[in-house]
Amino acid sequence: MIIMLLADGFEEIEALTPVDMLRRAGLDIKTVSVIGRNPVGAHGIEIKCDSSPEKIDLSQVEMAIFPGGMPGATNLDSCPFTDEVINSLNGRGGYLAAICAAPLILGRRGLLNGKSATCYPGFENELSGATILDESVVRDGNIITARGMGVALEFAEEIIKALSDEETARKISSAICKVGCPTVEKKEEKDYSLPSTSLFTKKPDIDEPNEDEVEKAKRIIEELFKEYSIKASVTKAHVGAQIMQFDVVPEKGEKVSKIINIRDDISLALAVGPVRIVAPVPGQGVIGIEVPKKKIAPVALGSLIDTEDFRSSASPLTVCLGTNVYNEPVYADVAKMPHLLISGATGMGKSISMFNIITSILYKAKPDEVKFILIDPKMVEFVICKDIPSLLLPIIHDAADAVAALDWACDEMERRYELFLKHGVRNVETYNIKAEGSDMKLLERIVIVIDELADLMFVKKNETEAAIMRIAQKARATGIHLIIGTQRPTSSVISPLIKANIPSRLCFKVISHKDSITVLDTDGGEALIGRGDALIKTPGTYLPERIQSAYISENEVTLIATEIKKTNGEAKYDNTILDAIIKKAEEIRNPKRRSAKKSVDCEAPEDYLQNETFVAAVEAGLEIGKISTSLIQRKTSIGYGKAATFLDVMEEMGIVSKLDGSKPRTMLISKEDWEKMLSNSKK
Repeated sequence: MIIMLLADGFEEIEALTPVDMLRRAGLDIKTVSVIGRNPVGAHGIEIKCDSSPEKIDLSQVEMAIFPGGMPGATNLDSCPFTDEVINSLNGRGGYLAAICAAPLILGRRGLLNGKSATCYPGFENELSGATILDESVVRDGNIITARGMGVALEFAEEIIKALSDEETARKISSAICKVGCPTVEKKEEKDYSLPSTSLFTKKPDIDEPNEDEVEKAKRIIEELFKEYSIKASVTKAHVGAQIMQFDVVPEKGEKVSKIINIRDDISLALAVGPVRIVAPVPGQGVIGIEVPKKKIAPVALGSLIDTEDFRSSASPLTVCLGTNVYNEPVYADVAKMPHLLISGATGMGKSISMFNIITSILYKAKPDEVKFILIDPKMVEFVICKDIPSLLLPIIHDAADAVAALDWACDEMERRYELFLKHGVRNVETYNIKAEGSDMKLLERIVIVIDELADLMFVKKNETEAAIMRIAQKARATGIHLIIGTQRPTSSVISPLIKANIPSRLCFKVISHKDSITVLDTDGGEALIGRGDALIKTPGTYLPERIQSAYISENEVTLIATEIKKTNGEAKYDNTILDAIIKKAEEIRNPKRRSAKKSVDCEAPEDYLQNETFVAAVEAGLEIGKISTSLIQRKTSIGYGKAATFLDVMEEMGIVSKLDGSKPRTMLISKEDWEKMLSNSKK
């Protein structure tokens, strides 16, 4: 008998498929519900179970199969019956088979310590005691682990091998393939399939407007106008997902500033969060008073993607941002932005908006049309996108790798401009039109997404800033675009040069007025209410537009990424690009120190002790205990290059400390030690 354990809230096709194959092979399988009823999976499918824990005699069980996407594996991990099954089988050498995320159940109990196993992408930490093999299915003793994503047949075959023999397994799998399994060759020839919108969790876009709430707010605002002798009237109300906007028309001669000045009084009277006043609303002769609703209605990304407007848009870089205060969908074309800066405090919606952009493009463009470079210094944000076919490079976590990737993008930008010059075109669109039907290779768009710029700027500030500036200044025509996020919108992270070349900004709630000025060049970001409430500023707009950012759950992103990889396979990376980036990253990590023999004077380090200017530089540092290139320049009147060479030689001789950012270096020797060095050199 074989037991298959199922958890409430997730149906894993990769686990159900091999069980069906095993049943067709004549093996006795019992599907057991650990919740006492038929579970309903993530796709809304009821999974029929033919037993429950209390009806199972564990002494008769030869193998337990653990299915699992992350929710199901988590539920099984916390279930007491799981421990009963594992203790019973493991104690007498019974088989434990786990697929997809479910190996974490075995890993957390130490059953994989010292064993070989395979791992679903992103779960390596859960299997820390195991030797991870890059294989679809691994059997080590009584434990079988399967990666997931298209390995159902291999998983079933390995189970049959464990329970019978290899010849039987081969015959059964061969028969199953003849009945209905597609061959590998057919799968490779299959066209790329965009993901289905059925993977999104369906939910209403907005609640029905509460007329009482709207009328009450309108009446309070008009009463305040009377109290402050403001001659204006509320003409219309617009109810959005999180915001109600009231259109106010002042009478002729009434100053707009009088209405703006009572903003805090309006907020107090309505007993709501910060009120924002737009004066005037762009394109209209009214003043907009934006009031937070008491009941929030989230905007589902799936409802924006599953529309004719999105499907019919011509650009492969069309993205869904959310809805405006009029409940109208807000779409944007990354190609026209052409780069985007996203900022906001922790938990305000910045990362979700990045997933909105990535997911929108995955539903719009094939990998040969758009490629991603995902840079994730925090290591956890983009892990669920690992190895999707649209990735140009594996997800980047290290700062040196990130700088190397940005440098490669700069080189690719220059290469594309040379192509444009050669073929007499101005941009990637006209180049691809000319390339159609010829032997010219089409150029895909490249979208570089950086989750946290502050981390890169802290570690590799100069290199990161230089690469971003080059791409932001020139890359638009070549089809290379930047999406940069940060939760620290300070001038040290978002420098004026970066801001000047990234005209599009998406600002979620920030901590201070100063942060809002940094991101948007105006206030308002500090008055947002969080939970996806944002202001977007694009080229050509006078004032930022308020939107409610769309929402996509982690489970939805996981399902979409998994479905894409199951249907189309995993990413195939270009080794030429990878090798170039690895080589560049190594150079960044281990910069070659300037050799004294290649210095201005072409002398060996000890020869510098005979150089009067060098001696004067060291003695100047000994006077104050610290030294820098600027100090050497002031004291000796030499140029920056030679002063920097002197510092390199001093470091090599052990006279000064190593470089620590922009701080002056510390003198490591005393005056007595220095005099001994000079004396010995003369001998």
